[in-house]
Amino acid sequence: MNYEIQNGVLTFKFQYNPTASNINEFLKYMYQIIDTKEIYDEVVMDFSEVQYVDSTGITFLIGIYRYLSKMKKSFRIINARKEIVDLFEIVNMTNLFQVNY
Repeated sequence: MNYEIQNGVLTFKFQYNPTASNINEFLKYMYQIIDTKEIYDEVVMDFSEVQYVDSTGITFLIGIYRYLSKMKKSFRIINARKEIVDLFEIVNMTNLFQVNY
């Protein structure tokens, strides 16, 4: 996973699917960046290379969303596959944060 900060937006680009097999690695990396970089108002996750999200990945995303909400930061997902957006709609995640194709 890579990140960049531009114009107050912290963007994480996923190269792997957020699943149980790698979620601890994602958590450690993301929280380190989120907690040490303070020059952003919004966190964006670029899912252009994500093919699949399992239940652990869903829990991970909800946890990140809640953590950022407490910090008064906005959160959204961009470039998600239609199948992933459909899954997020089924589990009502799109009511929490914005998810774009």
